[in-house]
Amino acid sequence: MASFKTSALEEDGTVEVVRPDNGRIESYWLIGSIVIILSIASYVLQNNQAPSLAPQKHLELDVEGKAVLTALRNAADEIMFLSDDGSLPAVSELIEQELPPFADSNGTFAAYSWNLLDSVCYFGRSSKEGSREFVLKIHNDHSEIYWRQTAVNTPNCDQLTNWETASTHD
Repeated sequence: MASFKTSALEEDGTVEVVRPDNGRIESYWLIGSIVIILSIASYVLQNNQAPSLAPQKHLELDVEGKAVLTALRNAADEIMFLSDDGSLPAVSELIEQELPPFADSNGTFAAYSWNLLDSVCYFGRSSKEGSREFVLKIHNDHSEIYWRQTAVNTPNCDQLTNWETASTHD
């Protein structure tokens, strides 16, 4: 007598039908739980993404521009150390100290000529066509580096609004 339903006769004469415990109901609950979890996870992943950011401007520099930018960031610390009395050292003093990019020890910065403008910032212009100009502005507690494509006019250190910038806070 092969039957999937078993029955038991109660004392009052009723028949109670007992389903077999084959795990079918638990399988439906498990599959349903997995579907719900995956649905919630896909909704959260889709709606919880950070907005894409514009690339940093210094990453758009060519290899030479990145080298000058790195040398200026390193030089800013040294210049702040040398200018304890509040006045910036002359370019000739930075060359004596062999401080890149002002001193060209290996030819990387040979095309750049540097000037101290208004005793508040350093301006570097390359003799190469298509190179960028750089300005290093030193404050008491931090430095700012600006760059732009080569222009014909010498900048004013207080009016650098159209320049790209990379501030370094020390």
